Amino acid sequence: MEHVQLKVDGMSCTNCALSIHKYLENQGAIEPKVSFMEGEVQFDLPADLKKENLVKGITNLGFKVRGQEEAAPKKKWLDNNKERAIFCFIFTIPLVGHMLPGINQIPGIHVFMNPYLQLAITLPVFIVGMGYFGKSAWNSMLNGIPNMNVLVSIGALSSFGYSLYGTIIGQGMEFAYYETTATILTLVFFGNYLEDASIESTQRALKDLVKAQGGDVSFIDHPEKFPQARHIRKLPAPKRGYVHTISAAMIARGVHILGAGRDNPDDKLDYSVGVSEVKKVGTQVKQGEPLMMIHYNDEAKLEQALEYFKNAYRLAPKRPTAPPLVVERVA
Repeated sequence: MEHVQLKVDGMSCTNCALSIHKYLENQGAIEPKVSFMEGEVQFDLPADLKKENLVKGITNLGFKVRGQEEAAPKKKWLDNNKERAIFCFIFTIPLVGHMLPGINQIPGIHVFMNPYLQLAITLPVFIVGMGYFGKSAWNSMLNGIPNMNVLVSIGALSSFGYSLYGTIIGQGMEFAYYETTATILTLVFFGNYLEDASIESTQRALKDLVKAQGGDVSFIDHPEKFPQARHIRKLPAPKRGYVHTISAAMIARGVHILGAGRDNPDDKLDYSVGVSEVKKVGTQVKQGEPLMMIHYNDEAKLEQALEYFKNAYRLAPKRPTAPPLVVERVA
């Protein structure tokens, strides 16, 4: 069974992560883990599933799986947030600009008050916006967990539908909110572009750092290239309670035994072993719930390491009191 790890851009809230998690579960992926804070998706891939199909499904939900750009046959027009933002901005300028104080003194500017002209100018923005946000919103609702694009779509549809109704009944001047539709879509596209630019800037800096040290930068976009342990096992909580204390030294010793440390200078390190999803102090757990996931290759080493992992955790019936952030004030 292959363990898949993906970097996914576009997750901005818990519902984004939940929509991907539910999609993977419905498709049959085993134990999917999705973190919108880290932009990371992990799951075990059964033999009857294809990774490419799941990646395509995540993309159809409105997210971007990093490192899949090579699969695109060719660049399409308006296929990124920067191009969409610029395109929509061009049409939004006349819709909003003619409303600015003093602008009505410009000869001929009143033509932009015509609701039919406003409809014509708004339509390209509406089509591009709903083709992106609307599609993502619809797919997320079909998946049972609406994402943030649902709110964007509702706002744009409401203002556009209200304005279109007024135009049809001949009262466009009283019902005209076409500029609201265009502004909503343009601003969100621009915000998405700023987020993309920030991620790309961070990625470039990280790649430059890796490259300067002689590393392979392809591992950043393709985390699945890192060595993967052959087995993953849960460390179940022995009882219900709260994580009271964790011994980092015990966990470190257990990971060392798995092969991530050296007993002798010439020993070879196993970069695929270790622990993940470690429950933090103060977390409430049920009996049998995993305290951590153990990645290992050798059953004998695992048995030795388990004693250290088990003894690393102390559970208590009550949530531990958090230590004060300020211990003492110095003059």
